[in-house]
Amino acid sequence: MRQLDRVRETAFARGEVRIRQPLASQTDDGSNDGDGQAAEEPIGDEVWTPGPGWGDVGSGPRPSRRDPRPIGQLLGRFVRDRGWTQRLEVASVVSRWDEIVGPTVARHCTVEEFAEDGTLTLRTSSTSWETQIRALLATLETTLAEEIGEGVVKRIVVKGPALPNWKHGRFSVPGRGVRDTYD
Repeated sequence: MRQLDRVRETAFARGEVRIRQPLASQTDDGSNDGDGQAAEEPIGDEVWTPGPGWGDVGSGPRPSRRDPRPIGQLLGRFVRDRGWTQRLEVASVVSRWDEIVGPTVARHCTVEEFAEDGTLTLRTSSTSWETQIRALLATLETTLAEEIGEGVVKRIVVKGPALPNWKHGRFSVPGRGVRDTYD
């Protein structure tokens, strides 16, 4: 152990000391991480090295960048870095749909799809509810803009109940089939 301490002291005297590298996400001035957002402030002080022969022993009792971080902070940064913020906001609207539009409307109108181009597709339980939702589109757009932000939902498509399909079997004749009229 004494020999290791002597080697460390000799290396320290020559100037061979471990140093901390700057964070890769920060620029020279530490103000921006490249995507236009301010870099997060590091938590706590720099790692403190007590002197020759000790090496990088950690930060001691003071807060440091190496300390564990809250899971909410880590997940928030992960989501932001991946570009999932908008999709999570839309998913939160889908999960809270009955709170946003009310229980009566939610019972008769559900979110069917949210496309990448910003199109929100709603499915209603009947044609009368389809007409009612179309009449409430302006109010619905305002409510969605408040919940998830302006411009996330660019278009709302309201569809009625699924209509029956008259094509049955492996072989079907093109055209309207039994609904054709004869002259």
